[in-house]
Amino acid sequence: MRRVAVCCVATRLFHRALLYAALAACVACAGPTTVTSLPLRADGRVLQTLESTGSGKIQHVVWVVQENRSFDDMFMGYPGADTVSSGKDSNGNTIPLKPISLKSRYEIDHSAYAMFTACNGVGKLPGTQCHMDGFNLEQKIGGPVNGEYAYVPYKESKLYWDMAQEWVLADKMFASQLDESFVAHQYIIAAQANSSVDVPLFYWGCGGGKTDDVEILKHNRMYGGVQRACFDYQTLGDELDSAGLSWRFYTSHYRMSFSGLWSGYQAVKHIFRGPDWKSDVIPNQHRFFTDLHAGKLANFTWITPLCRDSDHSQCGGGQGPSWVTSVVNAIGESVGKAPRGWLSPALSETLRTLDLLAENGIEYVGNWVNDDQPYPMRVRKGSMIAMPYSTEINDIPALLDLHQSPEVFGQMICDQFDVLYEEGAKTGRVMSICLHPFLVGYPHRSKYLAKALAHVTSRQEVWVTTGAEIVDWYKENYLEAIRR
Repeated sequence: MRRVAVCCVATRLFHRALLYAALAACVACAGPTTVTSLPLRADGRVLQTLESTGSGKIQHVVWVVQENRSFDDMFMGYPGADTVSSGKDSNGNTIPLKPISLKSRYEIDHSAYAMFTACNGVGKLPGTQCHMDGFNLEQKIGGPVNGEYAYVPYKESKLYWDMAQEWVLADKMFASQLDESFVAHQYIIAAQANSSVDVPLFYWGCGGGKTDDVEILKHNRMYGGVQRACFDYQTLGDELDSAGLSWRFYTSHYRMSFSGLWSGYQAVKHIFRGPDWKSDVIPNQHRFFTDLHAGKLANFTWITPLCRDSDHSQCGGGQGPSWVTSVVNAIGESVGKAPRGWLSPALSETLRTLDLLAENGIEYVGNWVNDDQPYPMRVRKGSMIAMPYSTEINDIPALLDLHQSPEVFGQMICDQFDVLYEEGAKTGRVMSICLHPFLVGYPHRSKYLAKALAHVTSRQEVWVTTGAEIVDWYKENYLEAIRR
């Protein structure tokens, strides 16, 4: 019995007798993605072709913004991370860090001047070659004694720790700017702030008028002059617009007390005065959840908290970890079922990739372009199935790299199918057809794809299915048979 499986991830198969005799023609969009460093092959031409396929491209990025906490403050004692349990003061004393609740409301100066003070450096530029013993000299408003030497209790930061254990925690990543939130919020949209330092005198942007100035930090890290807090530099939103990718910035209205300050695009003149301000800057954080559930998630999203949902010590709401968790969970729920298969960018892997995937519930990978049938792979824990994938029956390499015509590409699909169909009379074969709607979806191309798919599905003993169903059959009818 022969079958052809047509699915939407580059992994498929079919069945016959004790082995599977199904022929799998899989229509692949973009599969799941991972970041890897060691390619399977060193051939530059092969890697260039694989990278150009678009397989594994990330479709959505969500940047959740939180406020004013250092790594040690939130993750002190995290296993394997670079953290400390004490700090020095300017008198040479060792001050143990003490737990202070997120609900404790006080303010520590975090201007550039405060950074230079805490650094207590000896370099030519302020804030360099730091002794890191001047934290007690920073201005503090309210709060406990030695409130600069603190960490968030684990019971309050646990949700962040849980996310760190589930994914990745970067313990040696540092802010690019020296000072307060205004500049930080410009960096997350534009990677610059036109040499601004600290915060503006009024609204944090173009709505503040001609007298709304912000100070300038010169190249020698000395304060020097002021400028209006309304700029016209290129932003990531502009680049996304140029690439035809959608974006949204969910935030508070820029005039709302406190949390309105974090509306970064208010300081970019052509955004604030242009159409993006009404269409892409959304002054309502709750809209993120309604848009997400309505299937309207943009390609790139920023979301800033309300004050009560912020980790900022002046807010004292204590709800920051719960709010971030609600955003992450909402994204996970919108995706539906957890992925069972994996396709890496450039089909690349590190020496640990398969072990890590298996430990996290992934059952099959499409990275190994070396067979027309599935086969088991050895992993440290659990199991893994290698599912066939094609780098030639793929519209981007065929149409863009090899400059094949749509008609020839359609014939390639048919020829590939015919050979594998005949071979599948004895033992099944997997055929993958890797497609990207933005390319093959044009009418002058899709007509030839439609003809090829009609040819494929006109034959008997063809199994139209999914990668998950294929691996289920393979495990039940082949792997279990071997074990028995």
